[in-house]
Amino acid sequence: MAKSILVFIIIFISLSSCSYQKINMSEQKFTIKEIEVNGDKRTSFLIKRKIERFSHEQSLNKLAISMNLSAKKNIHEKNIQNKVTKYKLSLIAETKIKNLNNLETIKRAYSSNIVYNVESRYTDTVKNEKEAKTELIDLIVNQILDELKINYN
Repeated sequence: MAKSILVFIIIFISLSSCSYQKINMSEQKFTIKEIEVNGDKRTSFLIKRKIERFSHEQSLNKLAISMNLSAKKNIHEKNIQNKVTKYKLSLIAETKIKNLNNLETIKRAYSSNIVYNVESRYTDTVKNEKEAKTELIDLIVNQILDELKINYN
C-alpha cells in the first residue's frame, strides 16, 4: 500500500513538472511591424501574406523582417532522346530579422528544392511548376516561422 502511494506520488510529480509546449501554438509571441520582401512579385506577396498571418498585435516582441528571394529552375533529368523529363526548382530566402525592442538581429538563409515532372502537354507542365512553387513557398514560410517561434516564444 505504501509502495503504491509512493509510486503514484513520484509519477504525479514527474508528469506535473513537465513544461512541454507545442511549438506551433496558435498564440504567437511576436508582432511583425515591418516586412519587406524583394524578388518575384507573386512569390514575395504570398510569403509576406503568409508570415503576417502569424503576427500577434499584443506581443512584446516587435520585429522587422527583410528578405531577398531568388528562384532557380534547372534541368534535373533527361531521357535517352535528350528531352527534359524533370526540372528542379529552388527557392532561397536570405532573411534579416531585427527585434525592434533590443535591436538584436538574426541573419539566416533558408532554401528548399523540389523536383517536378515535365508532362506531354505544356499546360500540365505549367500546372506542375505552379504547384511546385506553391509547395516551395510553404516550405520556406514554415522554416521562417519555426525560427521565429523558437526565438520569440
